[in-house]
Amino acid sequence: MERRLVSGSPERCYQHAKVVIADATTPNAKALVTSANFSETAQRHNVEAGWLTTSTSRVQEIRRQFTLSVDQGLFLPLDIEA
Repeated sequence: MERRLVSGSPERCYQHAKVVIADATTPNAKALVTSANFSETAQRHNVEAGWLTTSTSRVQEIRRQFTLSVDQGLFLPLDIEA
């Protein structure tokens, strides 16, 4: 989660892109980068675009960008308990 949203900072920043990464460190790596919202309304009424890659090097590059953002304190990791 973007740290400025958590802190209530007036310097707000919104992450509009949605990114899903799966199996980043395996030969089955995939990443979806899209502007689409994952709601029923968005699916029915919005025209959105996205990009799906199965290139392991591209997936790892995307993963590194998010890891770097967390390391720099720009994003905060979410601890989700199962």
